[in-house]
Amino acid sequence: MEAEIERGLMTVAICAGNTAEAHRQLAFDDIHIPRSTLDKWIRSQYVERYIALRTELVPKVHAQVAAGCEDMVRRLSEVESDLAEKVEKEMPNLKAGEAAGALRNVSTAKGINATHAAAYRGRPTEIVEHRPSEEIMRELERFAIDKPERKPSVEGTAEEIHELIAGNGKTSAASTTVDKGS
Repeated sequence: MEAEIERGLMTVAICAGNTAEAHRQLAFDDIHIPRSTLDKWIRSQYVERYIALRTELVPKVHAQVAAGCEDMVRRLSEVESDLAEKVEKEMPNLKAGEAAGALRNVSTAKGINATHAAAYRGRPTEIVEHRPSEEIMRELERFAIDKPERKPSVEGTAEEIHELIAGNGKTSAASTTVDKGS
């Protein structure tokens, strides 16, 4: 009986507290614990034991899910690359949306899996700027080059060439050398 309780509590923990799903999973393995019993175990009878198992198992489950998502990202990257190649080769023969749609769908799936993997690994899934706009503008102004004191200066020699069209329709050139050195 003790092994059955342990297995039931572990399965509920792996199923994120979903006792209906845990009941189905256990039945699949020929272990028959009613859902109502699983509910009673995690809510009143074995609460601390369940919490301890969940605390131990959830990070492991998340690591497995993240690894699966990362594997999928790698696989979808290969598919994405193959589709891009196919689109490139078949471009003249394809209907406008066929290949582009397939490539977009694979790229979207890859991005979703990458985001899920990051979330399960505890890494950020988005970057948000929290500074006030005035602070951002001040920083941008520091890098501005449209201010006279911030304009870059270049030392060197330039030759300006003016094309002159003579009355006879022929072009002649006149040049002026300007030295901007020291």
